[in-house]
Formats: sequence, C-alpha cells, structure tokens
Amino acid sequence: MGGRTRTGGAGEYGLAWGVVLACWAVSGQIGAPSGGYLPFFPDWSARYEAGTATAKEWRDNRFRFF
Repeated sequence: MGGRTRTGGAGEYGLAWGVVLACWAVSGQIGAPSGGYLPFFPDWSARYEAGTATAKEWRDNRFRFF
C-alpha cells in the first residue's frame, strides 16, 4: 500500500477499500461521540469558545481535518 497499485486489478482496489473501511470503523470506535476526547479530529471552534485556543490558532486550523 502507500502508493500506486501494481496491476490496477479489482482485487487490489477491493483490498485497498477494505483497509480504508477497516480504519474508518476503528477510528469510529475509539472516538467519543458524546463530546469526549478524540485525539485525531480536534474541534477548533469548541476549543476557541472554551478559551483554550487563540483566534489565530482557530483561523489557522479550522479547515484542517486531521
């Protein structure tokens, strides 16, 4: 993985999408949907409103999703 697929066959694309879906499912399980701490997807607007992030940090990171 980590680059182009070698043959471009359906099996390789299926495997790649399977890995993507597995990672997505795991990230949904480790996240706290009830407003808890989610380390890889910070909520910059909530941090700004709580006073733990400055306006510059919020502006610099508001469209950065990871």
